Amino acid sequence: MLTTELQKTDLPFALAAARFPKFGAKRLARLKKAFGNFETVWGAEARDLARAIEHMALAEEFVAARRTIEPAEEVDRLAQTGVSVVWIEEETYPALLREIHDPPPFLFHRGALPKPADVLLSVVGSRHMSRYGAAVLEMFMPELARSGVHIVSGLALGCDGYAHELTVKHRGCTYGIVAGGCDTESITPGQNRALAHAMIAAGGGVISEQPVGTASYPSSFPLRNRLIAGISRATLVIEAAEASGSLITARLALEENRDVLAVPGPINAPMSIGTNRLVRFGAHVVTSAEDILSLLELAPTTPVPARIVEPQNATEAALLPHLNTHGIHVDELVRASRLPTTLVLQTLTAMELREVVVHIGGNHYRLNG
Repeated sequence: MLTTELQKTDLPFALAAARFPKFGAKRLARLKKAFGNFETVWGAEARDLARAIEHMALAEEFVAARRTIEPAEEVDRLAQTGVSVVWIEEETYPALLREIHDPPPFLFHRGALPKPADVLLSVVGSRHMSRYGAAVLEMFMPELARSGVHIVSGLALGCDGYAHELTVKHRGCTYGIVAGGCDTESITPGQNRALAHAMIAAGGGVISEQPVGTASYPSSFPLRNRLIAGISRATLVIEAAEASGSLITARLALEENRDVLAVPGPINAPMSIGTNRLVRFGAHVVTSAEDILSLLELAPTTPVPARIVEPQNATEAALLPHLNTHGIHVDELVRASRLPTTLVLQTLTAMELREVVVHIGGNHYRLNG
């Protein structure tokens, strides 16, 4: 039986328990069932905790860790960073993710979470994206966005970031699943923080199983990849080297009984070795957006003509080449255009009134189109 939400009085203690990385969904659920709420868990003695989780050493380790964690501070961190949290037993927790063999007990997120009726497609590929990989994304993403497919990726450099960027550009919804905290300061690489703002402004979000302020480590990324694979109906691999995180995500998707789609590539291209191998071992071959939509049982849409923006004056003409669809900071525009800050802000305000640009927060602006 799913609950609607954690009680507000219990939330600080739930968040504090989430700071202890050795408690997964199953142990936390057992503790909550045994003690009724996380506040009681937080104050319980080691022997009582051990009885619930059947692991004395782990219970003692948790009791020791409690001395370094202040529950009230955990709630403050959420408020300060604009991060929300959902517990696995809540209705808003993504249903497909709940089905994987080791779902995270809590999901932290900025922006939205996917809804039950949403069709999610994970898109993964190389951080060292080739021109071929970029061209494939440019061919697929507009139609997928128009057809209502919600794109999931890892908000990394290369293929991930470009998949998010193109989805936002074509007014689609996209979610970034990150290895560290989903608060702005924890997102790496830092150059994708503006893209995260744009994704949220477009109705998507940034999601993590890690609490606010958690840094990402090499060991965090395979854990993150299982969420990318588990939250979606299918995983599309654009490019993958012989040994890559994209192949790990594809394997995890297969283990969770999800479809794996692969784009074949030139046989002499290093970034296509992995995808060609997936094809050889039975992945669905896709060479168009229509192939993907067919596998997802969705119908293609009529293309929407691209919007052409005409500058109204010399200042707009100077700013437009530097504006993009994922966002740029005012200070960067000032440096790039070599125009006074006041003039740049005035011009952006005028462009915003004409719906040419959108202010996405934090003095970041993006093209509206």
